[in-house]
Amino acid sequence: MNLLTGSIPRSFGKLMKLQVVSLWGNAFKGAISDDFGNCSELIFFDVSNNFLTDNIPRSCEASRAIVMEQQFSGCNS
Repeated sequence: MNLLTGSIPRSFGKLMKLQVVSLWGNAFKGAISDDFGNCSELIFFDVSNNFLTDNIPRSCEASRAIVMEQQFSGCNS
């Protein structure tokens, strides 16, 4: 847990070789960009325990990534 704030940068979606996203337990707000679907090498995607307002984009669900998306819609414990 780092208590990072703001939105998750869209530019992460330009990192085609990105394999792991572990941003759990912070204070990120807003939606997750569809651009993450461009990360064809993504194998783990954890954004749980933030203040995100939307679900994981379908473009990410289609990847082989293990997706952790608990506690959306402003919920944080």
